[in-house]
Amino acid sequence: MANPNHDSSVAQSWCHLGTVKKLVLAVTFDSGDGSFANALLSESIDGFLCRLTAVPGTPAPTNAYSASLVDENGVDVLQGLAAALDTATVQDIPTIMAATSVPPVIAPSNKLTLKISGNTNAGAKTQFILYFSA
Repeated sequence: MANPNHDSSVAQSWCHLGTVKKLVLAVTFDSGDGSFANALLSESIDGFLCRLTAVPGTPAPTNAYSASLVDENGVDVLQGLAAALDTATVQDIPTIMAATSVPPVIAPSNKLTLKISGNTNAGAKTQFILYFSA
């Protein structure tokens, strides 16, 4: 088993598309063992989480890796929708709450942490694109 180099990273970039906010999280996994250190988002999010797009990079993460966006109470605001991600194709995932037609609401006071597990490919890359509306 490889040892971690503790060099995983996430670059965060924002843009506004009218009333929709787009957050891109560009992830690079650890170059030693493929792990990912939890990353606190640098900016607060305010509004409805409408959509998540997962874009595998090169090299791709291990197939069926999982991601979560966890608030300060330990709740995954993605509701498990980013579990067992496919690394052969781009996945576009609507984030409608189970048994409703409403997307999850994120309050600006929530501090969100990106957590990723299940990857063992050293230096793998992926992007998560999140769309929010007020």
